[in-house]
Amino acid sequence: MSEMNPVRSLQEPSPHVRRRDSASIMMLDVILALLPLLIFSFIIYRLDALKVFGISIPTMLLAEWVFVMIKGKMPYDGMKHSFQEKFLYAIKSYTPLNALAPLVSALIYGMCLPASTSWYGVFIGALCGIVFAKLVFGGTGHNIFNPAAVGMLITRLSFSSSMTYSPIYWTEGTSPIIDITTGGTVLSGISSGGYSSIADISLLDLFLGKTQGAMGEVCKVLILVGLLYLLLRQAIDWRITFTYIGTFTALMAIASIAIASSGLVDNFNAWHFIGFEFLSGGMLFGATFMLTDPVTSPVTKPGRYMYALIAGCLTVIIRLFSSSPEGVGYSILLANLLTPALDYPKWASSRWTWKKALLVGGIIFAVILVLLLGIYYGGKIS
Repeated sequence: MSEMNPVRSLQEPSPHVRRRDSASIMMLDVILALLPLLIFSFIIYRLDALKVFGISIPTMLLAEWVFVMIKGKMPYDGMKHSFQEKFLYAIKSYTPLNALAPLVSALIYGMCLPASTSWYGVFIGALCGIVFAKLVFGGTGHNIFNPAAVGMLITRLSFSSSMTYSPIYWTEGTSPIIDITTGGTVLSGISSGGYSSIADISLLDLFLGKTQGAMGEVCKVLILVGLLYLLLRQAIDWRITFTYIGTFTALMAIASIAIASSGLVDNFNAWHFIGFEFLSGGMLFGATFMLTDPVTSPVTKPGRYMYALIAGCLTVIIRLFSSSPEGVGYSILLANLLTPALDYPKWASSRWTWKKALLVGGIIFAVILVLLLGIYYGGKIS
């Protein structure tokens, strides 16, 4: 990914937007990377997918358009102008980026929801996500939080009771080819049923999308196709994606060793546990399309490493020890909240220092300690 001048960037208020000269192209790349998942959603979920995206996309596009029209209104000059004159003046402020940015947010937001989400849940989450996470901060380039993540959490927390989970079949004639159940991630079943039940879940089914969950999160192979495209196009920073995935995987491996050695779970398969945690939920989707948002992530290279490290640690802690079976959305928003601190000019730079290395080491040590104490003495794993 091309970089801005670090000195110049750090003199501006955070958050920062990189690649200003190609922001629209970067948005188009994200849309193309999402296209396989979008096609998959329409093939499998059909009219339910049309309902979700048919509501989320117009809602976010219209909200952005109204915001731009209000922000770009004609200043008072003492003269009387017609509605047409005022409209034509304000519409000049509307750029292709003002259409592409909310379109990307709407697609990602829709991908984070089960196909069975009620229409009013989709609408309220989309509206609140773009208004309270983006427009109130000044629009594109000024928001602190990821609009899709905010909208997704609002919908899941407020309207979870309206999300019905019924089997959906992709059929050819009368013989079902793929059996996919819509609904919450399989993590919700594990958190209530105990970790010993993961042995019954096929990792191949998780990889191919033969499971329940959000529309864009279930088929991991298509997420990896999108990730490869974005990396080849340099539309996202590999440091964020791979640091997050690496941190998550390493901590889950440590947790699996601790669980196996503690004897809390009978017939515990550590490798299956790691594979299950890696392929279930929205970890890969978040690492590819949400955590890498160029507006809400840090500017400097050390800042991006620390940002992804913190998000990975939070995801593991939330998954293993909270009442929420997922954790990706919460960890992304908490990491977003720390981005201005990581970009603070007084200590942010493009070079690693012993203080930054010490901070990273301290975070890793503290999280590992929490994992071990939580597993051995918390009584959560059963």
